[in-house]
Amino acid sequence: MLASCEYLPQELFECYSETCEIYPVDDDDVPSDIKEVDFDEHDFDIDGWGRWDMPSEDYYDTQQFPEAYTGYDGSDVWKFIHQRICFAGYEYDDDHWKADYNKAVSGLHSMISAQIVRGIQDRITTGEGFSEDEQKWNNPVIEFERRLGPRGETPLA
Repeated sequence: MLASCEYLPQELFECYSETCEIYPVDDDDVPSDIKEVDFDEHDFDIDGWGRWDMPSEDYYDTQQFPEAYTGYDGSDVWKFIHQRICFAGYEYDDDHWKADYNKAVSGLHSMISAQIVRGIQDRITTGEGFSEDEQKWNNPVIEFERRLGPRGETPLA
């Protein structure tokens, strides 16, 4: 979140979009048991990602900043996740934990897609409108069919 991924390099730039801005919660609002568990886990090394994704002292409230439509095109990120992090060669109905993992990732992708479609509808309902860059994603029905419909990008979700 705070640095470029070494497996999916991208240019780091300051984003000035207010639609996806989130802020850490006050330290006093974080339950002490969560901070204690996190502190105890700081000593282990995960893998090469550890160099870039070091633990921080910041906590974010996902209820305060839920998923929403931001206009960001995350297709390259999802393509990377499905092609490089998910397991190839496992069919949807295979009886294997790797197939289950792939289904969990697909479910997460679908849930986020549903939140985005809801966010598009929310913008229409409130009259907020869309920027010039967001014009290609301004119809919730079309986006639902493209993202979640039976002939869309993730039909098994």
